[in-house]
Amino acid sequence: PYLVRETKGRAVKHSSPSAGAGWLAVENIKPGDYIAAPKPKLGVFIDDANMFYAQKKEGWRIDYAKLRHLLARSFDVRFMNYYLVMPGERDTAFQKTKQFLGPFMRAFGAVLTLRTKPLKYIFDREKKEWTKKGNVDSELLIDVLVREDEIDAVAIVSGDSDYKALAEALAQKGKKVFFAAFEGNMAWELRQMKHVYLNRIKDAIALGKEKAPEKTGVPLLSSVYGIDTFLS
Repeated sequence: PYLVRETKGRAVKHSSPSAGAGWLAVENIKPGDYIAAPKPKLGVFIDDANMFYAQKKEGWRIDYAKLRHLLARSFDVRFMNYYLVMPGERDTAFQKTKQFLGPFMRAFGAVLTLRTKPLKYIFDREKKEWTKKGNVDSELLIDVLVREDEIDAVAIVSGDSDYKALAEALAQKGKKVFFAAFEGNMAWELRQMKHVYLNRIKDAIALGKEKAPEKTGVPLLSSVYGIDTFLS
């Protein structure tokens, strides 16, 4: 779709914060229409380990279909990758993870691409016990760098400060980056960068609500490309 200054009663694919403007399919564009630049292409990278426990603490879960719909008002969402650490089959957490993934992917498999990583088990000789090590930082980082040429902007759904260096490197290359997390799990370092507090847009993205509000928060596009760090 293309952003047109005056839609004049035509079918609008996406609304615009500007009065009279909207995103139209190419077949609805007429000679003489003022067309703005296409929506920036966005890639979304979601860190399950960071967000799963944050949602549990908040007491509600994110509907990723609604989140994609919200982002699509301002961006051309090219993909949403969901990064998850998978326990070994002998681990007691394996069945719980499978039980979570089944309904989760049935609900959001159409909008998310699942990216899994095996959980590591390391034997501590001093304590004489096995310890678990599992994070997806490196996998997420590699995917961002591999696909950066496909997109104009990056959304990292995590409050982990380990991603700060990645955001800074992308910014040096001219990419726009913002973080999305809850106020309770957003690292201080990320609060100095572009960020969205998910708890402040709960009505638009919470799982279980019948319909997201038509308008919520602030226009993300103008905020991400503006000078403020706080977007919601």
